[in-house]
Amino acid sequence: RFIETGGTAVYIQGVGQNRQRDDPRQVQSPTVPFAARVEPAQGLWTCIPHLVRKHPVFAGLPAGGMMRDVYENVWARQTLRDLAGEPIVASIGFEWFSADHKMHYSGPGESWWGADLAVVPKGAGRVIVSQLRLIENLGKDPVADTILRNLISFAANP
Repeated sequence: RFIETGGTAVYIQGVGQNRQRDDPRQVQSPTVPFAARVEPAQGLWTCIPHLVRKHPVFAGLPAGGMMRDVYENVWARQTLRDLAGEPIVASIGFEWFSADHKMHYSGPGESWWGADLAVVPKGAGRVIVSQLRLIENLGKDPVADTILRNLISFAANP
């Protein structure tokens, strides 16, 4: 009710646990007021780039492109696919094997993108959801401290 009547809720560090790739990974519960699919967002032999937009949450940090070394401790290990909202940080990946693959490699499969940090409208309010690893790096990495400070300021000033 708080969100739907104009409030802002912030999920600082994720909405789900690490999942297996064949798990449907649906996020939907009374405490998470949106639906999405959790997708692993760390590549093995292929890269999954994380892209950060210029946005007040990243004031004072590099933005407008791929997350580079400065973000090494906070980038998201899992992302949210099919999230209805405005992504601020997104991951892009593809399935390594196509659906047709049996014994012969027939090229990569479906490409996809997911939101690592996004603003999701809900009624008259909004939900800010972050998959970034901020909490475990507070006080240890100034990037995590800066993002959290900026996130609080952004959430407090719609």
